[in-house]
Amino acid sequence: MAVLVLGAIAVSRRLAHEPSATQEVCELVVDTVDSQIRDTMQAEPGPYRAFIGTLFVFIFAANWSTLIPASNRRPRIWKPTRLWRCWCSSR
Repeated sequence: MAVLVLGAIAVSRRLAHEPSATQEVCELVVDTVDSQIRDTMQAEPGPYRAFIGTLFVFIFAANWSTLIPASNRRPRIWKPTRLWRCWCSSR
């Protein structure tokens, strides 16, 4: 999530009338979200753009992050001990 926030801040700092490649990609994402909102809700996308756009980008990044090695491992926060298993089985 921090990568998405830092990336958004970095991209929005250098907006120009003559867009760079990065700005064109961001505008393409916004246009795609707008067209999805128009097609599915038959409403103007303005009030919904921030919320649905955030969901779109987060889900997209979450799905693609599974391609990074070792990013889909579950953390071992708690491992049941033998004492815990005995206590649970006696109840």
